[in-house]
Amino acid sequence: MWHVLFLLLLAADTGPADRLFREGKFAEAVTAYGRLVNADPSAADAMAGLGRSLLEIHRTADAIQYLERAVRLKPDLVEARLALARAFVESGNPGPVMSLVEPVYERQPADPQTLRLMIEGFYGGGYYQRALQLIGELRKMQPGDLRIRQLYAVSLAKVGRDAEAEAACKALMDERPEALDPDVTLTWVQILYEHGRIEAAMPYADKMVAQQPRNSIAALWKARLLAGSGHTDEAIKEAELSVSLAPGLPFARTLLLGLYRKTGRERDAEREIEWLRNFNDRAAAGRGR
Repeated sequence: MWHVLFLLLLAADTGPADRLFREGKFAEAVTAYGRLVNADPSAADAMAGLGRSLLEIHRTADAIQYLERAVRLKPDLVEARLALARAFVESGNPGPVMSLVEPVYERQPADPQTLRLMIEGFYGGGYYQRALQLIGELRKMQPGDLRIRQLYAVSLAKVGRDAEAEAACKALMDERPEALDPDVTLTWVQILYEHGRIEAAMPYADKMVAQQPRNSIAALWKARLLAGSGHTDEAIKEAELSVSLAPGLPFARTLLLGLYRKTGRERDAEREIEWLRNFNDRAAAGRGR
């Protein structure tokens, strides 16, 4: 009986673990919170602390597991919701972010962390105009934030504000030529391409392909630039690389289809036509559900 009571008291006291977290001793905090969770698997605060600590030591998948459980146990636990949203952003899966953060944003719209996560959610979901509105608010609070400046530059291009996007992208790339951001750089390449400035765009596409050889979008843009400058055989190689890296990318398949037809490779072209037909059929079936 006393043993059970001791465990319950232990589970209720997150103070020592919280202190470790505040001091930045995240690995130690993981151990401390883990003991509390083992003692009481329904302790939402300890579960949230464990998830937040795991996130800080870059164990994102583990963090998501515990943070999801914490939010289920205690939906109004703000720190757990925000940490879970951040974990999804860092894992490259922004889909669940909005449903997690919107209730918090309604209560504290001026909080920079909440605002940042709302921006990431809108941006990741393709709602660039709404992202720009919130970016405007956050830039007033944190004008020099690099990530927000990057999202701003790309979002400008996505909503067709090319002149502003070009200036914003160029400023970022000039500041950090040794560490180009892929989204910003490929947005810059797209702007140049769409305005017929293929020669100016090519060095940046080359840099992205060299910097990220497994980036299918970088390979696709290099293929487009090569095709636009008449280097068809080289364009085919880059488009084929893009397809091999991301077989489900219809834009690369469409480009490859045109290049195959241009060079008389009809059998290869028919293969791409069949793939695109199946892709469109699946998409239509999905819309019909």
